[in-house]
Amino acid sequence: MPLLPAILSCILLAFATLAAQEPAKVEKPEAADLLARHVKETGGKEAYLAIRSSRIKGKVETRAGRDLAGTLEVVFARIDVVKEGGKKEERLCYRLLLDFGDDLRVEQGSDGKVHWALTSYDGARLVSDDEARANLVDFDLAAAARPKDYYEKLETRGKVMVGKRPAWEVEVTRRFGARREFMRFDVETGMLVGTKIIEASENGDIVTSSEILGWREFGSIRIPDRTRDRGPGFEQSTTFDSGAIGPDLKLEDFAPPAAVKKLLDRPAPDPVREG
Repeated sequence: MPLLPAILSCILLAFATLAAQEPAKVEKPEAADLLARHVKETGGKEAYLAIRSSRIKGKVETRAGRDLAGTLEVVFARIDVVKEGGKKEERLCYRLLLDFGDDLRVEQGSDGKVHWALTSYDGARLVSDDEARANLVDFDLAAAARPKDYYEKLETRGKVMVGKRPAWEVEVTRRFGARREFMRFDVETGMLVGTKIIEASENGDIVTSSEILGWREFGSIRIPDRTRDRGPGFEQSTTFDSGAIGPDLKLEDFAPPAAVKKLLDRPAPDPVREG
């Protein structure tokens, strides 16, 4: 029956032509729904919103011009401060310590009023309110469950591959900060599998991508415990191996170090007189 293959071939060609003329449309899920599903799959909104403080410790290995290995600690807390008249004010406090020993030491912190950064190579500096607010989303474990606090806009861009897994990519516009950021959610599990960040510089855009390699139970939620970051000329692996949700933290735990206090104690410059 030599005619059958010919007929079948014609039918397949016709379908292929139609498919080329009318490509299948893939419905993109709403970005807010993708974020909400991630929150649900990793503990649920109530569990996230109950977090008032956290401390996470881990190890970092960086391969760039030379290999470095160090430790990482990230601390965050919402602390109620009683002001004059008995009125309460909630302060969002954070502290980060990245320690590579004699090679490099990086610190960032805020007590909700004073924001600062300190490195072993260029000393201490004060950080603006906007920069500190932009940093908060990276330290607050509950940020994904508080999108209105941190994000101005979320928009689903389409599908991308992260490793060997398809993921929905969501462009994120933070309420503070100018960098472009993308979250990537696993199509099957709904969980975050990576991010991409684009930051402008004098030499053009700097693109950094991060891939989540594993998760662990952390109190009532799940957090990434292994990540791999890649950027121009470097690769970094981070492993979070210990920590706690709900540690008893006080405002004094976020006090700026001595080098930052010296900046605060400097007298204000005299006003310039005209004429």
